[in-house]
Amino acid sequence: MKTRQPPAKSQSIIHNPLVRIVGVHATAVELLANAQQAGQRPVVIRSTPAGAATGDAEDYIQIDPALVTADCTENVDKHQSEAPVIGSGYAGFTPYQRQQLLQWLADPRQPAHAAYRQFYLAHLEVGLFDPEVADQVQAELRRLQATPSWQQHEGLARVSLLACWLAQDGAAICEWLATRPPTPACFGLLLGAQALLNTPLNAAQLAPILEGWRLVGRAPSSAMLALRLSSLATTLNQEPLHYALAQQAETARQPRPWRCLHRDLRLALPQLDLRSVLEPLLRDLLSMPVTTPTATGTSATPEDKAPTAGNTASNNAASSDAYEDDDEEAVEDVMPRPNGRQEDGWQHEGWQLVLEFGESRADTFAFVIKRAQQLPGYLPLMDENRQLVHRVYFRKSELRRFWSLWDHTQGWSSTKVFVNGKELRKWDIYPYSPHLK
Repeated sequence: MKTRQPPAKSQSIIHNPLVRIVGVHATAVELLANAQQAGQRPVVIRSTPAGAATGDAEDYIQIDPALVTADCTENVDKHQSEAPVIGSGYAGFTPYQRQQLLQWLADPRQPAHAAYRQFYLAHLEVGLFDPEVADQVQAELRRLQATPSWQQHEGLARVSLLACWLAQDGAAICEWLATRPPTPACFGLLLGAQALLNTPLNAAQLAPILEGWRLVGRAPSSAMLALRLSSLATTLNQEPLHYALAQQAETARQPRPWRCLHRDLRLALPQLDLRSVLEPLLRDLLSMPVTTPTATGTSATPEDKAPTAGNTASNNAASSDAYEDDDEEAVEDVMPRPNGRQEDGWQHEGWQLVLEFGESRADTFAFVIKRAQQLPGYLPLMDENRQLVHRVYFRKSELRRFWSLWDHTQGWSSTKVFVNGKELRKWDIYPYSPHLK
């Protein structure tokens, strides 16, 4: 690895030991090449970028202390109006943005622009392959998971899942879901990894899953969930995750390209989403009778019977007062909240629409991106080909916002729309369409 002595000022401007610096730390390409050489990794390294063999590869996210930073006390409004570009490397930020970034990196738990968050997550993702800091990165991921402003960040969930898979730690996934649950959109993938790691589902996980998937307004007590989980395992004659895993084709368990946040990391790992199998099982779990041992055998406990799938909506409505009103401008709220209200005449429970589009040369693209980034459900992602994808989640009450973006994006080849996980054909998307109910 090529090294150079960084300027002395680097020690005074970098206050985060997990941030990777030019000339001090190995690049992502070098770490990936070392991992490939060592072998015995639970991921497949799809390819090693050019320069790995000679050590000439650069790492676009590494911080170069030689690059100027500036407080920019003059023309502050001009500098603040220049939003950092998502996916940029350190050199791609302006001097003012670099100064902002370095100040924020001292405590990444604070709110920040999406570009800075993705930049830091890329550092943590690379650190998972560095034996010297891998344990510290795991601890940092748990710290961010417990931070409210980070909990619903899908990028953090992906890096955290990769960390658990690299460590082959199903118990960590189990504990993460039970105590610091991420966005419910990730639950199926997390449970798939947990099943592959041979870690049983437990009652502590059930409450976040049931509420996150809108199967119930408020989950029963932990003791009741433990009884119901035991009854479900008895009915299936095996542990529920093992049962769900057995329903999957062998091809579904094979490694597939994994979307990393760092563009030089090219990995493949199993990506098994068990929601389609588990969701009906959990609906049954809510309605099945629970039996408890007695002196004469077993007896049901109807007084503790959980709401059935048929009356879930009414129970949600009855318990809606237990939740605070939605804050539609909350930046981190990218999924519907479990309030069970009826809005716009349609049942809100469990309904979501996702608008997804890629880069476009259209004249209105800059306008669309600006509007999308202002919405509470906006989420930038990198696809398997390292291309930026823009995703916006909408609740039933936000369809007017969807239509304003759809008017501009419907003609783009990269545009896709999903309702409750099912992709719609473009000609099925129009006001009052039955496909949007």
